[in-house]
Amino acid sequence: MDIVEFDKQGRIKYVKLTADGVALAADFENVLRKFAKLSPKKK
Repeated sequence: MDIVEFDKQGRIKYVKLTADGVALAADFENVLRKFAKLSPKKK
């Protein structure tokens, strides 16, 4: 599952999301928003 790409230039390493990584991140953000909207259960 390639979700990130690495690009090393000298001593600096860049980490970049692939198209699959961007889609996964967007889906995860949507799930977090849904959980944030839920109200806690009352006992």
